[in-house]
Amino acid sequence: MAAPIRPVSLVAPGFYGLNTQDSPITLPKEFALRAENAVIDQYGRIAARKGWVTVNTTAGYNSTEPTLLHEVVKKAGTTEIVSIGNNRIYTGTTTLTEVYNGSATWTAQYWKAVNFNDNTYFFQRGHNPLIYDHVANTWMLVSAHAGYSGTVQLGNEVLSAYGRLWVADTTTDKTTVWWSDTLSGMKWSGGASGSVSIESVLTNGTDSIVALAGFNGFLVIFCKKTIIVYSGADGDPTADLKLVEVIDGVGCIARDSVQDVGTDIFFLSDTGVRSLGRVIQEKSPPLFDISRNVRDQLILDVLTNNDYDNIRSVYHEREAFYLLSLPTRGITYCFDLKQRLQDGSCKVTQWMYAPKSLLSTRSREMYLGRPGYIGRYYGNTDNGSSFRFLYYTSHLDAGDSSIIKILKKVNTLTVGGAGTNVFLKWTVDYGTDYRSALWTYPNVVRSEYNVSEYNIAEYNAGITINPVPKQFQGYGQTIGGAGRVFQLGIEADISNDAFSVQQMDIFVKAGRTI
Repeated sequence: MAAPIRPVSLVAPGFYGLNTQDSPITLPKEFALRAENAVIDQYGRIAARKGWVTVNTTAGYNSTEPTLLHEVVKKAGTTEIVSIGNNRIYTGTTTLTEVYNGSATWTAQYWKAVNFNDNTYFFQRGHNPLIYDHVANTWMLVSAHAGYSGTVQLGNEVLSAYGRLWVADTTTDKTTVWWSDTLSGMKWSGGASGSVSIESVLTNGTDSIVALAGFNGFLVIFCKKTIIVYSGADGDPTADLKLVEVIDGVGCIARDSVQDVGTDIFFLSDTGVRSLGRVIQEKSPPLFDISRNVRDQLILDVLTNNDYDNIRSVYHEREAFYLLSLPTRGITYCFDLKQRLQDGSCKVTQWMYAPKSLLSTRSREMYLGRPGYIGRYYGNTDNGSSFRFLYYTSHLDAGDSSIIKILKKVNTLTVGGAGTNVFLKWTVDYGTDYRSALWTYPNVVRSEYNVSEYNIAEYNAGITINPVPKQFQGYGQTIGGAGRVFQLGIEADISNDAFSVQQMDIFVKAGRTI
C-alpha cells in the first residue's frame, strides 16, 4: 500500500527570528536560517520591513550621507532636526538650512550631540566642542560662549545627565571623566565641576573609556573590557561620587551602540550585543547576551566593518526594535523587543543596507541617513525602488531524519503582498542548488472597511490574506525532490504592499528508511 501524504505545518514561520549560531542540523523549525530585509511584526509573523522615503525635497550634503541626525528639544517644548554632512551642520527636514561650516577645521564627522538646559552641545575627539544656544539662536565654539570658564575637554563622548555634562575619551587621556558645573555646560572650573580617574579602580591593568550612561541614578562608565559603576552622580559628584562595582571581562566597543531601551541599556561588546541591567545583576561576564542566536556572525560582521566609530544604533519605540547599523559592512541587525525568547535573547533579523545616521524622534518617527537625504522609515519601497525580502526555514526532517521524504506540494498563506512577485525556493539534504517557482499576487481593489464576501481579512487598513493564487494546483505549489531533510524559502520583491508570512504547509510522502 502506498505511503500516505502527510503535512508539515509552520504556523507563524520564522517566529523566533534568525539563528546562525546553533547547528543547522538540529535547529528548531521556529527559527530562520535567513531573514533579510525582515522584521517580526506585531502579530509575531516574519514580515518585510518598511521602506524609506526622502524628507528633504532637494538633495543636500553634496550628495554624501549625513553622519549625524539629532532632535533638538527646547525648553518651550518645540523641536527641530539637526543633521551633519559634508563637514557642515544643517537644520530642517524638507528644506536644509546650513547653520555652521566646519570644512576648514574638521578632520572627521563622528560628532555626538546632546541637549542640556536650552542648549545643544556637539563633541568629537580632537575637535573643539560646539554649542547651539537655543535662546540666542547662535552657533559657536563652546570656548567662545560668553558664559565659558575653565577648559572644556576635546572628548569623543558626552553625556547629559543629573544636571550637568560629562565628557570622556580625549586624544591623550582615555581614563578620566570630567563633569561641568551644575546646569552649565560652559563652566568647567569652580562650582561643582570636577573629574575622576578610573585608573585606581581597574583590576586588570589599564583600559580605555568608550561611552558613558546614566542608569537608575548611577554613572556607568563603559570601557572596552570593563564596566565601572558609580553612585552619587545625581548629587554633588565632587563629594558624593562613590565606586559601586567594577565588572571585568565585558565592555563596550562602539560609542553610538549605547541605547536606552526603556527599562534597560543595550550596548555592543566584543562578544555581541549586551544588556546593562543583566550584566549588573550578574556582576560578571554572563553567558547570556541579547544577540545569542547570531553572536559569531555578528562578531565577524563587526570585525569586517573595521571602523567602530561609524557604527550607529537606535531604539525605535513605535516599532519596538533596536537597530545596530554597520555601514562599512552594509548590514543592519534588527533586534525585536516586543517579546523576548525564553532565554532572554532577542529575535533578530537583518536589513541589507546600513545607514550612517539614525534617529527616533519624540513624535515616534524614525529618520535615517541616505546619500544626499534624510530618509523617513515609511512605505513599501526604498525611495521608489523595490527591495528583496527573504525568509528561509531551518532544515526540516518531518520528525524523522532516518526516512527519505518525497516532496509533493507546498501551501502558503501570506498577509498583504498585492501586486508582489513571490519566489518559492526549495532544496534537500543541505543543498545550495535551490529549485524555484514564481507567482504574482494580483493587485486588489480594497472593499469598504476591507470586508468582502468570504474574505477573511480583518479591519486593518486594507491588508488582504492570500493563499497561493488559484491558477496553481490545489491552492498550492507542486514541488519535487527527495531527501532526509528539506528546506524552503520565500523571497518577495517588495514594491507595492506590506508583506508577511502567516503559514506554510509542506506535504511530504515517506520513502524508504536509510
